[in-house]
Amino acid sequence: MTTITPVDIDSRIVAAMPGAQVNVTDLTGGGDHYRVTVVAEQFAGQTPVNRHRMIYAIFKDVLGGALHALSLETVTPEESKKSTDNSPGGRLGSLPRL
Repeated sequence: MTTITPVDIDSRIVAAMPGAQVNVTDLTGGGDHYRVTVVAEQFAGQTPVNRHRMIYAIFKDVLGGALHALSLETVTPEESKKSTDNSPGGRLGSLPRL
């Protein structure tokens, strides 16, 4: 089975969502379970469930195969800025300021 790399994940998201900032972490070292943080304007006005659906749609061809699991954090740039401005204690306080 082919694996998907952090670079592949980043590239696919940025291609589908121009301007997105992406941070990918391999959770197991096996190349099939990733934590992905995406900061994108395209999330504005979307519910958390719809934001995740937007990301899952990018990987529909490899989900359940080369890519087994994604742990997602999906925020707008404004939400990311607010979370870093209000640290500590903000839900997203660990996100870098973009």
